[in-house]
Amino acid sequence: MRQGGLVVLAAFAALLTAPAALAAFEVRLSVNPSIVEPGRLVKIELRSFSVVKGVRSLADAPGRGLRVEAVSPSGRVVRIGLRHTSRGVWRGSFRFPTLGRWRVRVTNWPSGRGPQLTVEVREAPPAPAAP
Repeated sequence: MRQGGLVVLAAFAALLTAPAALAAFEVRLSVNPSIVEPGRLVKIELRSFSVVKGVRSLADAPGRGLRVEAVSPSGRVVRIGLRHTSRGVWRGSFRFPTLGRWRVRVTNWPSGRGPQLTVEVREAPPAPAAP
């Protein structure tokens, strides 16, 4: 009888924790624009989603505490300050000071390497000659 009670208790505990196991989260980074001139202000946005049974919805919990950094072509790392603007959305801005391919990344991702994207910083094309 005692073993049967333990089995029922274990099954009940598994049912209670199953929804949490099915829940996951996702984070998206965006940079606008992704090709810029040196020193130009760029908007950076992090959106965090809770994913339950394949359905995504904006949620604060997954994004809370995540850090975003910009990594220069030479390897210099600069932390980007983001502020919470609405449910599941954090925004900030940054000026990329030097030419080259910069990476914008989430640094403290739970399972290791987090989301990242590339920003191309290059000189503006020359203005067309006046007729």
